[in-house]
Amino acid sequence: MAQKEKYAFARPIGEYKTVGAGKWSDSQAGLTKREYFAAKAMQGLLANSEMADLKIENIALSSVIAADWLIKTLENVDPNK
Repeated sequence: MAQKEKYAFARPIGEYKTVGAGKWSDSQAGLTKREYFAAKAMQGLLANSEMADLKIENIALSSVIAADWLIKTLENVDPNK
């Protein structure tokens, strides 16, 4: 699973519960990191009154681009430095 496809709110394995005859499905895992980061970026852009004149399509695209850049940066940062 690529970094941007990982879930933003992962649950420890001990917290997984059974649903019917199986375990949690992917649809129950919540937002991906990419979706979560894009939503946060969009929230910030929409809170900026100077962005009010932009088309929502441009704000949405900018939010996804920002999320992708954040994920790419996080993948390349050494946490031990």
